[in-house]
Amino acid sequence: MIYADHRLIMNELEIKVSNLLLTPIGSIEEARFFLYEKFKELLNSGYSKDDLLKTCKSLRIKINDECKRDLLIDMMEALTGWCAYMKF
Repeated sequence: MIYADHRLIMNELEIKVSNLLLTPIGSIEEARFFLYEKFKELLNSGYSKDDLLKTCKSLRIKINDECKRDLLIDMMEALTGWCAYMKF
């Protein structure tokens, strides 16, 4: 039962992150800041860094747009602490 609940949460999170990536934003820097703020909101609403990281990895494979893949990599780096200017 717990496994099924977690899969549901991951599917819901993947939909939320996918929708964020569809939001029209001007520059790549604006998009990066927008996603960073939205990811902070997701963390504050109870999603774990690990779940966000898994979602980014999954979406990175599924998305064909190179800019969106780069944004996901930026968020993954922020989640893991590799990004010097953005950390959660």
